[in-house]
Amino acid sequence: MRRSIFPLIVFLLGWVIALPGAHAQEVTIKSAMHDGYGRMVITADFPIPYESSMEGGSLFLQFGQPVNVDYGPVVRRLGKYLRNATPGEGGLSVRFGLKGAPGLRSFHLGSSIVVDLLDDGEEDEPVAAAPAASARTTAPRIGVRVGEHKDFSRVVFDWPRAVNYQVDGSGSQVTLRFERAANLDLNALRRDPPRHVKGAKATTDGDASSVTLTLADNVGIKHFLSGPKVVLDIAPGLPPLSPVEAQAEKPPEPAPESAPKPEPEIVAEAPKAPQPDAEAPAAEPAVEQPAEQPAESVTPAPTTMPETEPAPEPASEVAGTPAEEAKPTPLVPTETVKAPEVPAEEQPTPLTQPGSMAADSMPAAIGSGPLPGMESLRFEWNEPVAAALFRRAGTVWLVFDRPHAADIPLLREMGKSMIRDIEQVPHEKGLVLRMLTPPGVNPSLRRDGLAWIVDLGRQGLDAKLRIDVRAEPNSAAGARLFLPVAEPGLAMAVLDPAVGDNIIVVPIIPLDYGVPGQVDYPQVSLLATAQGVVVKPWIDDLRVRPLRQGVELTAASTLRLSSVDEKLKAAMKLESSRPLVRMFDFSPWRGGLDQYNETKGRLLDKVSQTRARKPRRAARLDLARFYLSQGFGAEALGVITLLAEDVEEGETFPAELRLLRGGANLLMAHYDDAARDLDDASLDENDEALFWRGVLHVAQERADEAVTNLPQIGGVLRPYPKRLKMRLGLMAAEGGILAGRPEQARRFINLLKTEEPSERDKAQLDLLEGKLMEMSGAYDKAIGSFEAAEAAGLRKVRAHAAFGRAELLLKTEKITPQEAIDEMENLRFAWRGDSFEYNLLQRLGQLYMGIDDYRNGLRTLRQLATYFRENPKTKDVTKEMADAFEALYLEDKADTMPPVAAIALFDEFKELTPAGPKGDEMIRRLADRLAAVDLLDRAAELLESQVQYRLKGEEKAKVGARLALVYILSKQPERALETLNKSGMSKLSPEVAAQRLHLRARAMSDQGETEEALNLLVDDKSIQASLLRAAIHWETRRWASVAKSLQEVLVAKGVRGRPEVLPEEDARTVLNLAVALNLGGNERALERSRENFQEAMDISSFKDAFRLITSPDPEGLVDYRTIADKVQEGQNFQAFMASYKERLKQGELSEIN
Repeated sequence: MRRSIFPLIVFLLGWVIALPGAHAQEVTIKSAMHDGYGRMVITADFPIPYESSMEGGSLFLQFGQPVNVDYGPVVRRLGKYLRNATPGEGGLSVRFGLKGAPGLRSFHLGSSIVVDLLDDGEEDEPVAAAPAASARTTAPRIGVRVGEHKDFSRVVFDWPRAVNYQVDGSGSQVTLRFERAANLDLNALRRDPPRHVKGAKATTDGDASSVTLTLADNVGIKHFLSGPKVVLDIAPGLPPLSPVEAQAEKPPEPAPESAPKPEPEIVAEAPKAPQPDAEAPAAEPAVEQPAEQPAESVTPAPTTMPETEPAPEPASEVAGTPAEEAKPTPLVPTETVKAPEVPAEEQPTPLTQPGSMAADSMPAAIGSGPLPGMESLRFEWNEPVAAALFRRAGTVWLVFDRPHAADIPLLREMGKSMIRDIEQVPHEKGLVLRMLTPPGVNPSLRRDGLAWIVDLGRQGLDAKLRIDVRAEPNSAAGARLFLPVAEPGLAMAVLDPAVGDNIIVVPIIPLDYGVPGQVDYPQVSLLATAQGVVVKPWIDDLRVRPLRQGVELTAASTLRLSSVDEKLKAAMKLESSRPLVRMFDFSPWRGGLDQYNETKGRLLDKVSQTRARKPRRAARLDLARFYLSQGFGAEALGVITLLAEDVEEGETFPAELRLLRGGANLLMAHYDDAARDLDDASLDENDEALFWRGVLHVAQERADEAVTNLPQIGGVLRPYPKRLKMRLGLMAAEGGILAGRPEQARRFINLLKTEEPSERDKAQLDLLEGKLMEMSGAYDKAIGSFEAAEAAGLRKVRAHAAFGRAELLLKTEKITPQEAIDEMENLRFAWRGDSFEYNLLQRLGQLYMGIDDYRNGLRTLRQLATYFRENPKTKDVTKEMADAFEALYLEDKADTMPPVAAIALFDEFKELTPAGPKGDEMIRRLADRLAAVDLLDRAAELLESQVQYRLKGEEKAKVGARLALVYILSKQPERALETLNKSGMSKLSPEVAAQRLHLRARAMSDQGETEEALNLLVDDKSIQASLLRAAIHWETRRWASVAKSLQEVLVAKGVRGRPEVLPEEDARTVLNLAVALNLGGNERALERSRENFQEAMDISSFKDAFRLITSPDPEGLVDYRTIADKVQEGQNFQAFMASYKERLKQGELSEIN
C-alpha cells in the first residue's frame, strides 16, 4: 500500500507545501565525466516526477517526491561544472552552484532521472542514453519488452529506426544479429522471462550487436518487422518457415487457431508500466481521436505507434494478441531480413518553394523572418490543421496532425543559422519534426490563414495562454484529468528516439495555448508546452481522448486522483517549478491582528530584558519581522534603523536586514528608499527578494521591468500572514494587468479570494476583476464589477472604478463622448497625485480633442505636463500635444474654427510650434488664412516673427517680400520698406529679386516718392513693371504715360491687330487703355482702339463700358469727371495690385513667390 498511496499524497500536496515530518524516499545517485559532458543519474524504485532549470548561475532540481542523497561525491566528480550543492527542505529540491555556463540536458530513463551538464553552454541533440551502470558506451540504448499470451510468448526489440537483422537457429538457442551497434537492454527479459525463454545474453561487436536466447525444448519461432521494431514470437509445434515467408514485406502467418482474435476496443491498449528496477521505456499508450458525438457514443479504432508501412499485427506487439498469420515457427537456418523500403508512391515529396504552393496544398517552407535576426518556416495547408510545439531533452518538437513527408534539406536551408539539425520522425497520422537549435534559440508560432509559421530566434519558449489541468476524481465519466481547450486535433502516440520512451501528442488549432509547466501525477505526467498537449504515461491502460471542448485522460482501471480544494488549487498555480529560495519565516506570526497585542508585548519584553549585544540584536530582528509580517511598515522601519546602526564598520550588511528595510519602505510607499535596498545586487539570487522587487516595480508603475516570472515565484506569498499576503497579492495582480498578463493577475486574484477577504479587500478585488474582465472583452461583467467596487465607498477604489466604468460605457457606446467627459470631470478631485490623476487628465485631453474642443483638450494636457514634470511618460504627453497642434495648423483641422479663434489658440500654445521647416510651414499657412479674411495685422505679426528670428538666406528674402506685401495692402508702406531692407541679401534668384524690386517701387510710390519709384523701373521691361508704371502714372494723372505703359503690356502679351476674342484680363487692360486715352484727350488713338478692339470687346463683360468710353459725345468727348462713375466695371485701374489681392482672398499668400 505504501507505494500506491504515498506518491499520490506527496505529489498533490508536497508539490505545493512541504509536508512536516514527511519521510523522504531513499534513492541512489551516481555521476561520471564523459567526453564533452558530465552526467548524474538518480535512480529510485519507481519514476519520480521532476523539473530541471538553470537560473542565475545555479542548476535547480525539483522533485515530486522527497529525495535524500549525499550530493558531495557528485560535486567532487563533476567539479568541472559544479561548485556546491544545497538540498532543499524535506528532500524536495536541490540547488547546485555552477562554474561557468554549461548547457543542460535532462530526461527520464525508466525509473532514473538523467541530468547532463554540457561543455560551453551547448545543448546538443540528446542521444538515447545507456543505463548509468554502462555509461561508458556511446551506442544507443534499445529497449527490449516481453509479453506472455495464451499460446505463445513475445519479445519485442524497440528500434527507433528500421534495421537489417539475421536470425540463426541452432539447437535450443536462437541468435538475432542486428546490423547496427546498440546497447540491448535485457533487464525486463532477465527479470521476468517468458515461459518459453530460459536465458538471454547480448553482445556488441563493432558496428553490429546481437542477442542470444536459450529456449525451452520443442519450441519454434516466428520473427517479423512491425514498423522499425523487430518482433519475435515463441511457441511449441510450429511448422518450418518458407523462404517467401521470411521476407518482412509479407504479412506474418496467423497464430494458432486457439489464439483469440482481438476484439475492437474504444481505445488501443497501452503498454505495461516499467517494473521497479526496469529501465525499458513504456510501450505505446492508448489514444482516441476527436469525438464528433458525445463520449458515450464514440468507438474509434485502436491506434498504434507511427510506422512507415502497415504493421503486420494488431496495435500492441506485447499486450495484444498476435494476428492469425503471426504463428511462431521453429528455429531455422540463418536468414537476413532487410528493413522495408518505402514504396515509390510513399516517397517524400519536396516542400514547395517560397511563393508557390503544391498541388495538394501541403506545407511550404519560406526563410524570411518577420524581424531582423529571425528565420521563418511556413507550413501551408488547405484545411485547418492542429499544431503542437514543445522542447524535450534539449530537442524542439513540432507536430502537425496531418501526414506529410518533409523536405529536410530545404528546411535546413530555410532555417539557416537557427537550426543545427532537423529530422522527421515517421508517423502515419501526422508530420513530426525534431529540431536541434543553438543555445538560446527557440521557435514561436503564428498563423496566416490556414498556414502555420514558425519564427526561430533568440526568445523564450513559453505558452502565452494557459491550458488548465483539472483533476476531476468524481466526474460522471469516473476519475479523469481534463484540459479545457477548443478544437484539439488527433491524439498521436510518438516514440522519442532520444529518450527511448513513448509520449502522446495532442496538437490543437487555437494559437498560443499550451501547458506552461510540467504537471505530474502518480500515473501520468503532462509535459510543458508552448502549443498543444503532451502526455507521458506511467501506467499501461491510460486513455487519451480529444473531445470538442478539451482533452480527457482516463484509465481502464482507475485513475488515482484526489480532490483538491480551491485554496490549494490557487496556491499550486503560484508554485515554482523549482525550489524557492526564501529569507523570511513569518510562520510564528500568522495568527493575525487578534493576537497582535499579545505577540507584540512578548517581543518587546524580550528586547527590553536582553542586555547582551547578539541576543538583543536577535530579539530586535524578531520584532522587525513581526511588524513587517503584520503590514506595519513604519514600526518595522523604526526597529530596522536601530539594527542598521548596530552593524559594525567593515561588517557586511546582512541581506535579510536589507530586505526587511526595503520591504518596510515599500509598505510606507517610500519607493525610492525601497529601491535602494530591493534593487541591490546582493539580493539577486533570492526568490523572496525578487518577488518584493517585482512588487516594488509595480508600485513604481514599472510593470514591464517587474520580474517576468512573478507568477512562478509568487509562491513566496503562501506562508505569509493574511494581512501582508493580501496587500502584496493585490499589487502583484495589478502588475499583471498593467503588463498585459491576465493569467498572472488571475492567479493572484484567485489566491486572495480564498483568504476570506475583508470588505475593503473585496472592493479592491472587485476593481481588479473589472479590469481583468475588460481585458478579456467581457464588458458587461466588467461594468458590474466596477459598480460593485464603487458601492464600497472607499475613496481611491471608487475613483478608479468610476473611471473604468465611464471608459467602458463609452467604449460600448452607451454614453456619448461629451457624457464621458462630464463624468470624468467630476473625478478631477476624487483622487489626486498618482497615476490615476495622470491617466484621468490624459484621457480627458484626448476626449476633448476627439470632439474638436482643442482649447480644452490642450489646456488639460498642459495641466498634466505641469503637474507631472518628473514622470518619464510626460514626454509622451507633450508629444501628443505637439501632434495635435501640427494636425491643427499643418493638416488644416483649424480650418473648421473661426479665423479669430484659430489665431487665439495659436497664440495660447505657440510654444508647441515645431522648430525647422515644419514650424515655418505652419506659420505660413496660418498667415495665409489670416490674410484671406483681411486680418492683415495678425498675419503681419506671424511673418514678422519668422523674418526676425527663424529664417535665413533666400527663404528669409521670400517671406520678407510677403510681409512687405501685407504691409502695403494694410497701407503701411514705411513698414514694407523696412522689411525689405532687413530681409535683403546680395544673391537672389531673378524671380525673387524682381518681385522685391516691384514691391519696393510700390511702397515708395505710396509714400509719395513717385519719381524714385519710376527710376527703379526704368530698365525693367516685364509686364509687371509696365503695369506698376501704369498704376503710378494713373495716380499722378499722367494719362499719356498710362496709355503708353498699357500698350506695352498688350504688345508683350501678343495682343495686336484686330483680335476676334480677348481673355478677361486682356479685355480689362484694353478698357483701362481706352479710359486713359479718353482722359488724355487722344481722340485719334481712341478711334483706332475702337476700330481694333470693338468686335472682341462686344463679346466680353466690358462691352457697355467700352462702347461708352470710345463713343464720341455729339458735343465732344465724354466728360472725364464722370468717367469714373460710368466705368466702375473697369476697376479704373488696379491692375498691378489686383492679382495679389485675388490670391490673398484664396489663402495663397505663401504662394506669392
